[in-house]
Amino acid sequence: IRQVKADLREWTLSRVIWVADRGFTSAENRRFLRRGDDHYIMGEKLRSASKEAQAALARAGRYREVAGNLKVKEVRISDEERFLVCHNPETAERDAAVRERLVSHLGELIADSDRLPALKRAELKGVISTKPGLSRFLRTTAGGLLRIDAEAIAADEKLDGKYLLRSSDPMLSPEDIALGYKQLSE
Repeated sequence: IRQVKADLREWTLSRVIWVADRGFTSAENRRFLRRGDDHYIMGEKLRSASKEAQAALARAGRYREVAGNLKVKEVRISDEERFLVCHNPETAERDAAVRERLVSHLGELIADSDRLPALKRAELKGVISTKPGLSRFLRTTAGGLLRIDAEAIAADEKLDGKYLLRSSDPMLSPEDIALGYKQLSE
């Protein structure tokens, strides 16, 4: 980000809005992008444990359709930044299919684990814990048995097709924020 912003310093741009994906959302990057009165739009996963993601999900509100099948709702979390929860039904279908494959694979991995000695079960759990996609659906009973976590699956289903957008620009409409971010992938 610093290199690209430095390269653009010589251009005569009157208004810059940086659009970045979830790998660039650190507070340091956001502060850097705001230098010179530039603004940003950044995508974030709602599955993250960030306080903003949790607060955005806790806010009620109605979605508005902005383009094709993309729906957005703006939620107030902060005075400095704007947050939009976006929902894409096509992505929701893909998320559900991916989860189904993960849970099926996890089921195969732990199918006969009740017969294993406790140490071998712990080793299997350790191997699964290195795979975040699988480990989020695994639970361990009080007796040390490995099970698929139905509550985690139900919670994950509520996030299908949803993501969070963060913007520093107070002038952009929710539609412009969502479409500006969508252009990043296009």
